[in-house]
Amino acid sequence: VGKCPQQWELCSLEEIEILLAEDCKKCVDLFESNEIMVSSYTLGNESEWGICGFRIGDRIADNDIWTDSDFSWLQKNLWSYTYKLLSVCCKVIRNCSSNTKIVIHSNSIGKQGFTYEYFKYLFA
Repeated sequence: VGKCPQQWELCSLEEIEILLAEDCKKCVDLFESNEIMVSSYTLGNESEWGICGFRIGDRIADNDIWTDSDFSWLQKNLWSYTYKLLSVCCKVIRNCSSNTKIVIHSNSIGKQGFTYEYFKYLFA
């Protein structure tokens, strides 16, 4: 869910939440209808930089800030959207399969302070 599907590019956040939930449900249903046991779903691709078009450089302008350390800017301008979109997927997965693990994909694991702030925000 890193890049936004072209047909979603002009959709509002609320519209993307609905579309993303529908796609997530189709995915979960596909596995279940084929009796494929899934132990975990991985959401996002480098999700700390945004997903589904709500990414720095897409709908989010960085305004020349230092994105590795301006956590209040990231929370307000980027992670708030990421949180909403990831939450939609988590809700769908939990409604269908309460025991399946959910993994949030991040590529900043080498930046311990940054990673800590990102996951602290998501799970607050």
